[in-house]
Amino acid sequence: MMFYVRYAAHRLGAAVCYLRTTNPGSSARILPVDAQLRILVSTSVDVLYADRCRER
Repeated sequence: MMFYVRYAAHRLGAAVCYLRTTNPGSSARILPVDAQLRILVSTSVDVLYADRCRER
């Protein structure tokens, strides 16, 4: 589902930012919640879409 949301956002001229690791293809550790919140505040986010959490 996230693929479609990202595609639609780009078609509308919006920017997409991943919060948990800032890179969906990364195996890096998850960013701390305070870092995720700083990203939201600094980008003046208007819409937040959350896909279903998957356990790895």
